[in-house]
Amino acid sequence: MGAEDGVFHAAVIEPGDPEGARLARRLRDQGVPLLFTSIFPAGSETLDLRPAAYLVKPFPLYALERALDKALTGLPDDGALAVANG
Repeated sequence: MGAEDGVFHAAVIEPGDPEGARLARRLRDQGVPLLFTSIFPAGSETLDLRPAAYLVKPFPLYALERALDKALTGLPDDGALAVANG
């Protein structure tokens, strides 16, 4: 799992995957914005990582697009957590 140029700009991670959780912690420590997707509500361990968004499946495509746009354009973290589901 990695970026083509070796640099992550954002990550969409399934929080239930142990490898994904480890990667999320490493990326967060490097200041990479995180976006989680899951069929389950956010748990405290995931929320402690301060994700840019947590989307509950199923969610509309525009919710993912907006969350990615926010993360990639470097919009300031306003403390809000986007949680969406269809």
